[in-house]
Amino acid sequence: MTEIIKKPDYKSLLDRVSTLVEEARRKAVKQVNTIIIFLMRKFYLTYPPQKFRTVSGKFENGEILSWSHYC
Repeated sequence: MTEIIKKPDYKSLLDRVSTLVEEARRKAVKQVNTIIIFLMRKFYLTYPPQKFRTVSGKFENGEILSWSHYC
């Protein structure tokens, strides 16, 4: 018995590989985002926000920072 083996369609192969690569990228991005969020939460819990919101809030004598300091 002789079988005829068809060569796989090259475009189909490229499409499947492309799909696999895109799926892997999406999964990697999702995993990295999850890790970054847990690290950000840990940072927040370790270093809670201060009462003042800007650097000028640290000055006790009422000094005001110039516009260029904010830039």
